[in-house]
Amino acid sequence: MTAVGKAAPSAFAAHWVANSSARLSALRTTAGVLPLTFTECSSADEAYVTSLRSAWVRYPAFEASRAMRVPEPIARIAVSPLDALIAAAGLDRAVIASNALVSTNLHAPGLAQAVPDLADALRARFPKRPFALRNVCAAVDPALPAALQRAGWALLPARLVYCCRPDDPALWQRNRVRQDARLLDRNAVEVMDADGLTPADIPRLRWLYAQVFLLKHSRLNPDYTDAFFGDALRSGSVDLKALRHQGRLIGVIGLVRQHGWITTPMLGADPQAANEAPYRRLMALLLRLARENGEQLHYSSGAGEFKRARGGIAAIEYTAVFGRHLSPPRRAALAALGATLMSFAPGLLVRMG
Repeated sequence: MTAVGKAAPSAFAAHWVANSSARLSALRTTAGVLPLTFTECSSADEAYVTSLRSAWVRYPAFEASRAMRVPEPIARIAVSPLDALIAAAGLDRAVIASNALVSTNLHAPGLAQAVPDLADALRARFPKRPFALRNVCAAVDPALPAALQRAGWALLPARLVYCCRPDDPALWQRNRVRQDARLLDRNAVEVMDADGLTPADIPRLRWLYAQVFLLKHSRLNPDYTDAFFGDALRSGSVDLKALRHQGRLIGVIGLVRQHGWITTPMLGADPQAANEAPYRRLMALLLRLARENGEQLHYSSGAGEFKRARGGIAAIEYTAVFGRHLSPPRRAALAALGATLMSFAPGLLVRMG
């Protein structure tokens, strides 16, 4: 299973994501074949893309400890009620549908029409597990949230994301956008397509990604393996672009294009190449490619001030959860989790975004 949901050579996500214990499967629906992930019990460093506990408890605790400058164990105590509810609801064993091991899954436009039968199809195969669908956002697919709610799925706030319309002429008059475009056009740094990269570059590409997502941000981001990068180079499942300066790779970005949208599940930059501003160059490249291809841009989450200055419009993204087939105690825990998250998470996401 790659970032576009191809058949996997392994039944385990660890082939692609080193810090994931999830198993892989797939489900055929009227919206196409949906990749599935599920775990027996996620480990303490399980990537948030395959663990609801990491997404709602571990990652927020890490972010809170950094923002408030308190030890992470203390921050985890603050979110321990959520941890208990997730355990009681059995969400550590949830089947996550349409999950291609990336931060932002761009769901097929027909998924909203397939929703009425989705839970039944999942229940036939996984009768004792709850079900989840990440990356539900009305700004991306206006029909999907309403379709899920009508079918009995609960929408639980997950992230603040940023979407952008590169076809808006006013966007290109913004100071930051114009500055970044001029920076990208300087000849000192070469922009390379995937056909200019080789398997020998994979360790460097993986190192660049780790500098941003794993070391600067959180170890709970997916730790993509050599196999993931190798498949991206061979198949184009993730379209890799790189920056080379004086013969050395200083930046990498991976692009996913689906259903009229473009997003990036990975971005890496050499912290020792700050003078060449690889992060700004890569984001400028992402914005330019979106305009050239007539695509809407999904900036994903994080770096809110940076993305707002470059046309990002904030929207709450939800994870939909289905548990009507579960035992009464699990249903009660799921309802309590939803009520708890809805009481504070949207406001907190906006404030921290």
